[in-house]
Amino acid sequence: MPHRLGYVAAKKAILGVTEGLALETVRAGITVNAIAPGYIATQTLMARADAGMLDKVRFAERTPVGHWGRPEEVTHAATILAQSASGFITGATLAVDGGFTIREGRTRTSVHPRFPYPTPETKRELAMFQTASMTLNVVRRRRSSKTMNCF
Repeated sequence: MPHRLGYVAAKKAILGVTEGLALETVRAGITVNAIAPGYIATQTLMARADAGMLDKVRFAERTPVGHWGRPEEVTHAATILAQSASGFITGATLAVDGGFTIREGRTRTSVHPRFPYPTPETKRELAMFQTASMTLNVVRRRRSSKTMNCF
């Protein structure tokens, strides 16, 4: 699939930045984690589906839970990571994807940085993720001030 290098490099870079920043800031009381959402029913993606650019039913069927995620489910994950009770979680990437990355018969090479050799199937999966506008969000929390910044 042409024109994927920049997309894949950017997503892998977010994972690396998450891990590196977590190591650099953890002793200062800051935890850093990434959230990797799957197919989330955002206004933009639903508009694309309504315009026939995405097959809404096919995307839903690809996840073990059988439906698109809701934006508030990603928000809940960020809230959990931002709580002081989550202070021992740092440098992690939380998949909020309805089980997509663990579904039967699917290799994990397209989303796991330790398996860099994509197969034709995982290349298609990368394209599906790009179509679904997968984003990664870094959640930072400073224990002392109990503030959260998402960017």
